[in-house]
Amino acid sequence: MNELLTENEVVEIMMSYLNSQGYTIERYATTTQTGIDIEAFKNGNKICIEAKGATSSMKGSARYAKPFNDNQVKNHIGKAVVAALKVLNQECKDTISAIALPDNATHRKQIDQIQTPLKQLGIKVFLVSKDNVLDYF
Repeated sequence: MNELLTENEVVEIMMSYLNSQGYTIERYATTTQTGIDIEAFKNGNKICIEAKGATSSMKGSARYAKPFNDNQVKNHIGKAVVAALKVLNQECKDTISAIALPDNATHRKQIDQIQTPLKQLGIKVFLVSKDNVLDYF
C-alpha cells in the first residue's frame, strides 16, 4: 500500500480495473494532456474520473520518486474535487463523477476528512495500488 504511484500509473491501473468491470474506455489523458483523466461507458452510463498520483511523473523534477507532502496532497485532492464538481455541473444525470487517488495513509487521511460532503454530492472515490483498486465510496 505504500508504493509511489505516478498519476499516469493511477490512470493505467484504473483503466484496467474499469475494463475488468465491463466499461469501455472512451478517452484518457496523461499528465501532459488537459481534460478529465478517464471517460468510460458501461450500459449507457458514463463515468468521468480525475486521477492524482503520490509522486511526480516528471523525471528531473524536485518531487520525482519522492512522496508528496501533506500540503501537496491537499492541493492535489482539492484540484481533483474541483474537476469532479465540474463534471457534476456539466454532464447529464447518468454520469458518475469520481476521483482516483493512491492508496496510502496521506491520501486516506485527507479524503476521510471530507468524505461526508463528497458522498452527499455523489462523488465516488477510488483508492489505487499497484495490484488493487478499492471502490472506497
